[in-house]
Amino acid sequence: MNRIKQLLRRFWKIISVLLLIAIVLDVAYKNKVLSVETYYFSNRNVPSTFDGFKILQLSDLHNYRFGKNQCNLIEKINGIKPDLIVFTGDLIERRYQTNKNGIVLLEILAKSYPVYFVSGNHEEALGKFELIELKNSLKEASVIILDNEWDKVDIGNESILIVGLRDAVKTRWDEYQSILSKSIDDANVGINSFTVVLAHRPEFIREYANAGVDLVLSGHTHGGQIKLPFIGGIYAPNQGFFPKYIEGEYDYNGTHMIISRGLGASVLPLRVWNPPEITVIVLQRH
Repeated sequence: MNRIKQLLRRFWKIISVLLLIAIVLDVAYKNKVLSVETYYFSNRNVPSTFDGFKILQLSDLHNYRFGKNQCNLIEKINGIKPDLIVFTGDLIERRYQTNKNGIVLLEILAKSYPVYFVSGNHEEALGKFELIELKNSLKEASVIILDNEWDKVDIGNESILIVGLRDAVKTRWDEYQSILSKSIDDANVGINSFTVVLAHRPEFIREYANAGVDLVLSGHTHGGQIKLPFIGGIYAPNQGFFPKYIEGEYDYNGTHMIISRGLGASVLPLRVWNPPEITVIVLQRH
């Protein structure tokens, strides 16, 4: 009898080890499998010439690499054929800032697409000269950096407004609403213009909505980074455990927000049951 018990214990130990190995391999594999999430956003302020306009959002790369010179990621993006690419922060990982995977990605993409960039907390945590060097590298690659600034995208005689918010490590959150309102006023786009805001952090949707913008594209959460069955993402920076804003679509007082799960990870260098995401937003005139 004791011999049978020993065999059973050994059997269950082997099964447990094999199961653990299978889970680790599954997680490691899915950390490199790119998911494409597509959202169709219909709004009456979308100009007729922008009906069907495709914005591709990338976020939170943290210097991860998807093939040599990001070839796997770039191939996936080229297959989507976006009209515009936006990057909503944390291109780099501040602990490994000498790694150039993020810069290489945007350099290549900017040769084929208009590319907009706003900083995340990892960029803003760099030293002054390191941040200047990073931004200069992006500007030399023709990436459009929006530091609390705006730009118009034109098709024919119609346009949409894009406002980029620098991450709030060095900007008080209560300033965001005034920055947004001033940008919209300075752009002089009219009361019915369509406005897209690029902002790294989603938890301040109220401030974005108070400025009356139509669409916010955000990241920062990594989709919770670790997701559990029936529970979802368990933690997001600046929101803590079981966060309210984590991925997908949200509405607040007429402002629509889309949060990308992002591409990389930070602190814990692994995403669990939470594949990297390329986010696609297709504008539709309501």
